Amino acid sequence: MWLLLVLAVSTRTASCAEISVTSHDGILFDYDACVMNVHGCSAFATCLAVPLADSDDRGYVCECNQGWSGNGFTCDNVDECQLRETAKHGRKKHEKKHEHNHRCGRKGATCVDTMGSFYCICDVGYDKQRPDAACTDIDECLKGTHNCGADANCLNAPGSFSCRCPMGFNGDGVTGECKPFCGSAAPAQRVDCFPEGNSSVSVCESRGCCFDAKTAREKPEGVPVCFYPLPANAYNLTSWKPFSSGATGTLTCSGKNRYGDGMGGNGRPPYHIGPFGSDVCPLELEVFYETDSRLRVRIRDPSKDRWEVPTHLFPHAPNQNHSPEERKYNVSYTSYPFGLAVTRQGPGGGEVVFNSTPVTGRLNGLSFEDQFISLSTRLSRAQDAAADESISLDDSSDDEPFLYGLAEHNAPFRLPVGIRAKTKAEIGEDKGKGVEGLQTFTLYARDRGGVPRHSAGGADGLYGSHPFFLQVSPTSGLSSGMLLMNSNAMDVLLATDSATFRVVGGIIDLYIFLGPSSADVVEQLTSVIGKPMLPPYWALGFHLCRWGYGSAAATRKVVEDMRASAIPHDVQWNDVSMQVCMHVRTYACVIVYSYVGM
Repeated sequence: MWLLLVLAVSTRTASCAEISVTSHDGILFDYDACVMNVHGCSAFATCLAVPLADSDDRGYVCECNQGWSGNGFTCDNVDECQLRETAKHGRKKHEKKHEHNHRCGRKGATCVDTMGSFYCICDVGYDKQRPDAACTDIDECLKGTHNCGADANCLNAPGSFSCRCPMGFNGDGVTGECKPFCGSAAPAQRVDCFPEGNSSVSVCESRGCCFDAKTAREKPEGVPVCFYPLPANAYNLTSWKPFSSGATGTLTCSGKNRYGDGMGGNGRPPYHIGPFGSDVCPLELEVFYETDSRLRVRIRDPSKDRWEVPTHLFPHAPNQNHSPEERKYNVSYTSYPFGLAVTRQGPGGGEVVFNSTPVTGRLNGLSFEDQFISLSTRLSRAQDAAADESISLDDSSDDEPFLYGLAEHNAPFRLPVGIRAKTKAEIGEDKGKGVEGLQTFTLYARDRGGVPRHSAGGADGLYGSHPFFLQVSPTSGLSSGMLLMNSNAMDVLLATDSATFRVVGGIIDLYIFLGPSSADVVEQLTSVIGKPMLPPYWALGFHLCRWGYGSAAATRKVVEDMRASAIPHDVQWNDVSMQVCMHVRTYACVIVYSYVGM
């Protein structure tokens, strides 16, 4: 029989090595534990026979297989997909760097660990030509596997691609078509890009703006020929919290791209809402049901204070408690693109009094930039046409909105809106229809010589600034009014179907009055801004004034001549030429304006 005799046990320096020697009939000989598979190595290790120093005997060592680590007797899986940290010693510092144990590459592939090994799978957008090759980018644009629109450009990128409308077009390149950002724009949607006067195509386009050759040819009154691209986006109402006497909300710029970026036509965020690309986000929205016939809408920047009309100047009447059933109005909203709508309750129920929801091709939505705030509303005439976002341009002025107010201008009592081109008979296929115009009423209180008549282009405001108008519905005959409590310079644009406030600063603080009669609207207005003082009796007489009498003697001579001619004359005025530097409550310290003896 065989006799197994353990004569010696030894270890090698590099690993734990177990040495076994056998004897047969008293003769010593080597026993190969690795061959006989009687070693103690791990199942995930390899047994290696090794010679012993100064001996003909042999021992063995255990080494963990590739993909495993340990002392050979115990081996653990190596996760090749994890980063390993190695040390790099420099002259002045100790640096660490991370390297992958796998060979999948740094881009385009994902390592998947297995017990004792790993494998590589290509990421989305990558592929390999053969199983042992590296993952390389798939050019979706070249292969035609992209989802870009027919008019969009496909741009390849590592592992992906993007779709962009070409310059001069708007759209995200995927959903819908790429539309020219200088496409059809109603007069009220246009923001003048060339206020200096007549623009050429090249000059207009050099500013990144849109030139309308049809408008340049037909010259409708008040309509810009060169205008900024239409907004690419709209505000998004992300919260609406109603309470008993109103609601609060938050407006963000998180909406999707509607038409493109509005500036470069490349369909990338940020998608501009205003024409100048400096949108204020987020905005705070407040709606107050102050009385049963008056509501107030405030939109402001919550991050900083902006100029507002001081409240102590207009200590309006207190709010009135009322039930929802007693209100003459109902408020609804559209989240995206954001818009508020006010409709009547009771008499005239359902009639739209205010609606700021954008209408493609007719009406822009809210814009709120640092020095450009714009808010539009549809007018009564446009309600029937709003559904198909179109409007007929016939010759009937009776179908136009009945608007009054927007003082102070030398304009007709009933305000003109969207005057038609005078040369409509020369328009060819449009013969018999008017060419839509635009009326701009500039509110910028100033002292100016003469009393110029209002022109469609605006810039003809007089002494006062009253951003209020009253409208009478052409269908129901009911009246309503709107007051924008803002003292900044502004334009109010009146189109055939809309009114737009454009202001250079401040906030939106809008009052809406439900009437229903015109007298009721005026009463509701004066409850906010106060009533005028009752004038003294003498102020109702005949007055005479002019600039530059030159002296008190000249003024006295005018009075004497009026009496001698038996012309009614109750009050004589001197203009600011008699004041020091035209300052109120001062008098010129010169003898010519001495009023001794007057």
